[in-house]
Amino acid sequence: MPEMPESPVRTLHPDFPDEPILGAVAGVQLKLTVCRGADGSYRSTRRSRAEVMHRFEAADDLVAQLVSYFNRKKVEFPAWSDVTHLERIRLALIQKAREGKWPFSSAEQSWIMDRLWERTGADEAARQVSNPAHESKVNSQLTQDSLGASHSPRGSAGPQVLTAAERILLTRIH
Repeated sequence: MPEMPESPVRTLHPDFPDEPILGAVAGVQLKLTVCRGADGSYRSTRRSRAEVMHRFEAADDLVAQLVSYFNRKKVEFPAWSDVTHLERIRLALIQKAREGKWPFSSAEQSWIMDRLWERTGADEAARQVSNPAHESKVNSQLTQDSLGASHSPRGSAGPQVLTAAERILLTRIH
């Protein structure tokens, strides 16, 4: 009987975040935060190597899926810049994590986006111009249109949301 090929051994990316699980306990006396394991024992608030590896594999798999999604959307909306596509993906990632649909911490979300920029080959110069203050404006727009076309009563596509890099380019042109 032929043997099943072994799956390739994955190694943890050196930049993948390994943060402690934070906790807060009210009161005057000193307290120690610990995590309760599946077996009922208590342990440190640091994730085990296996937990970190599991989170890494999930994040790395999501990056692979987002690369395919990015390429599909690039074909679907060719007028949009790579920065626009990646900004929309970033905001959707944040929104899904806030809603509890995806279990990624802020540091893991940043790692996912770093790998996505790397794997898509998007313009690195445009990435450096990114403006986090612009996030709230774009995020409110994304909440309104749920990452789809805006449903305005006039039937228009709604207000166009520009990234910080696109705004800078427009101001330099005018």
